[in-house]
Amino acid sequence: MKNYILLILSIFLFIGCINNKNLEIKYPKWYTKHKQDNPMYLYAKAKSTNKKDAILIALNEIASKISISIQSSYKTTTLISKNNYNKNIQRDIQTNIKKIEFNDYKIIKEEILNNNYLILVRVDKLNLAQKIKLKIDSAIKKANNSIKKDFNNYTYKLKELSKIKNTIPQIKSNIFILNTLDEMIDIKKYLNKLKNIEKNIDNIQNKTTINIKSKNKNNEYAKVIKSIISKKGFVIVEKNAILNIEIESKEKKIESMENKIIKSTIQITIYNKNKTKILGKKSIIIGGSSYNGFTQAKEFAMKNFEKKLLEDKILFDMSGI
Repeated sequence: MKNYILLILSIFLFIGCINNKNLEIKYPKWYTKHKQDNPMYLYAKAKSTNKKDAILIALNEIASKISISIQSSYKTTTLISKNNYNKNIQRDIQTNIKKIEFNDYKIIKEEILNNNYLILVRVDKLNLAQKIKLKIDSAIKKANNSIKKDFNNYTYKLKELSKIKNTIPQIKSNIFILNTLDEMIDIKKYLNKLKNIEKNIDNIQNKTTINIKSKNKNNEYAKVIKSIISKKGFVIVEKNAILNIEIESKEKKIESMENKIIKSTIQITIYNKNKTKILGKKSIIIGGSSYNGFTQAKEFAMKNFEKKLLEDKILFDMSGI
């Protein structure tokens, strides 16, 4: 009986070994062997149940390689200052890498194995670098043209320059990506071009004089606008301004039980230099409440006013400020 049990166990063990051998997948050498990147090409392999997903996985792997290469390069070099490469730029780099279109990739190896697609993808580094370079050159050219251009509407010019200034971090991140793909690129030259663009935009903003007047006596809302505009680098003057801002507020005091409520309607009107043309007009309803009296309710209303101006970009939409 004992020998009979041992025989049965041996048979099951033998069958198990055969099944395990059948379950073993023998991958091709090109898939198991690491394909080394070189100055011309980036490689990545992937496996998935369908070909489209396998390609996407491989291209994401190449994007990760570019990202890691940038981080390792600029954390160990003194070429780039902290002002040029920081956490914000790192974030923009990650965003721009995700936007890279690897349209010219090539599948150099592929095979279907055990219902899985195995692929090896290659991306031409210099070809990709050339596309990114054209994108950077186009953005820089557009920025310089906008700076030199004479706009009939001054507020439109301010809007355009502000938009350009906001795109500079994205252009800068593309420069770092470009340099990783093509080390022959003169990165200092490109960064200096961006620095000059920022400087020229700042000069135009610093020369933009603004007069702010209130139709009401001691209008605190006008002070809020003055504070916001000053922080953006514009110059506040009493006369001969390029832009004139007029503020009028109507205020209601409401008592609800012990709660004191301030409800204000603030009208902002922006005129041209000679006040002959309205460039923008906006009416804002804002409020504040407090159990400690109308004074504190007014303070809360002013804070809500400032918050709305900044979050909704009201002054920018009206005049580019």
